[in-house]
Amino acid sequence: MLELSLTKILLSQEMPLYANAPAFDEGTPLEFVMGTTQANTGAPVGAGNVVQPTTGTSGAYFAGIALNVFTRPSTGVWIDTLVVGSTTPTVTLSQIPTAASTISVVVGTTQYSQVGSAPTSTQYTVGGTNNQTLTFNTAAAGQTVVVTYRYNLTIQQAEIFVGDGVAGGYSPSSVTGTVGCIERGIVFTSDFNTSVYWGAGNITNITGASGGLLTTGGTGCAVTGTVYQIPTTDIPFLGVYFK
Repeated sequence: MLELSLTKILLSQEMPLYANAPAFDEGTPLEFVMGTTQANTGAPVGAGNVVQPTTGTSGAYFAGIALNVFTRPSTGVWIDTLVVGSTTPTVTLSQIPTAASTISVVVGTTQYSQVGSAPTSTQYTVGGTNNQTLTFNTAAAGQTVVVTYRYNLTIQQAEIFVGDGVAGGYSPSSVTGTVGCIERGIVFTSDFNTSVYWGAGNITNITGASGGLLTTGGTGCAVTGTVYQIPTTDIPFLGVYFK
């Protein structure tokens, strides 16, 4: 999902969409499909003329960020700023995480590690109803924690971001077989790996992860961009400057 009020597009174009591409929303990082054929026509996919959401596959090449998709997003990013309880060292998330693996906890500039049990001073566990309870070591009592995670959007929440639309309806991309692709500019997207601490210094090793997400490191396509603004409680979108 894009935050278009903050996004500044310098260069974009329509790109052919791979026929077997999974469903995705605006703001999804795209890669070129190499060494295969279009399932609907049998036409060969050449060097950089058909795109799909990033797969995290080694050897792929980054194409850009999806634009003009017009499908209702299913998930978003939420950031809670909470204080660890003094009597019981826990916090309760305000939304339901899609998975415990999407959760990131930062105190100051230190990212805490998620463990299965018995957290130490810089660790926490996930539990409770719907993985909404984080438990810390007693040493963390009274500390302010910033928790970033992915959650499932309700229809009303999705409409606030992208407007009304028919659930399950066709998008222009699925009808025309093309998708808009932002190749250069400043992009604010919610399609990023929330388990990464994006405020950790000058991150330049951005890559495309499986499922159409931006991440750091890994084997996916190298993204020619740098972090422009980290996600915040007020603006839970990752700002990336693409050169």
